[in-house]
Amino acid sequence: MLACLFVAACAHAEVPADQSKTDNPKSKIGSPYLWKITPPGGGATSWLFGTIHLQRPDVARLVPAVQTALDHSDAVYTELPMDTATMLGIAPRLVLPKDQTLDALLGPKLTADLQSELKLVNPLLTLGPLNHLKPWAIAATLLELGDQLKYPMSQPLDILIYQRGVDAHKQVGGIETVDEQLAIFDDLSAADQVALVRETIAQLREVRAEDDSASDILARLYLAGDLDKLVAELMKWDAAGADPQLEARLMDRLLYRRDAIMAERMLRKLREHPSTSYFFAVGAAHLQGDRGLVASLRKAGYRLDRVQSAVQSAVQ
Repeated sequence: MLACLFVAACAHAEVPADQSKTDNPKSKIGSPYLWKITPPGGGATSWLFGTIHLQRPDVARLVPAVQTALDHSDAVYTELPMDTATMLGIAPRLVLPKDQTLDALLGPKLTADLQSELKLVNPLLTLGPLNHLKPWAIAATLLELGDQLKYPMSQPLDILIYQRGVDAHKQVGGIETVDEQLAIFDDLSAADQVALVRETIAQLREVRAEDDSASDILARLYLAGDLDKLVAELMKWDAAGADPQLEARLMDRLLYRRDAIMAERMLRKLREHPSTSYFFAVGAAHLQGDRGLVASLRKAGYRLDRVQSAVQSAVQ
């Protein structure tokens, strides 16, 4: 979601003060994706929180249990550092070489399909301003462009959390680097990137035929608190219905390799600074499964307990 993250960061460098109070009364809120981390040999309590990168007010807010955990933490780490300088530095790396254009890579039929999708988001949108983007970047942008235009004053949850850490003068940082995240897609062949655009458009049309949207589906699942169902849906969109070999490569690089790297870096911080209370916020998909962060931290001897209520006291 680097492309979407960049667009959001550039549009709104500061989080509105009342954003956490925005709520949708129709939303059904389940258990937050929040785990309490207790070290095996004593030391400060830390936290692991699963986010989702949607720019919409029903998702981009902190329920009381999460806010309490954040308030009691000394350090806040998101996947990437969410400062403006880092976000602005992403922009030129989403752009094709000067001798290439997106429409030339996509071909006439897929370019026409993309133009149609943009018009559905907003009748005034054209490919022109986006024709310099890499295919993988336009595929990611398609998933969130509607929300970005519909909710211009909202911020994705990870940016909100990072900014709260900055405002509270906490230690802040990123678990990964921009180079590491960009390489996941930049290393794909041009053909594979074009395939992602094609399959993303096909999936958007499929859910639209059911009078739904990717954003609405993911928001409902995230707010419901069902990690298994959420991850299953996220995997559909991350792989964008790619052929099995491409899907396997993407899942390995998007999820499993990153799970191992993030777990190793979190454990290093927890072990080297046992008196520091950390609040780690990462995409919810990284929490699930035998290779996920919850399992990895438990295997390392840490106790992880999920906070079961959005309103319960997270700090005992």
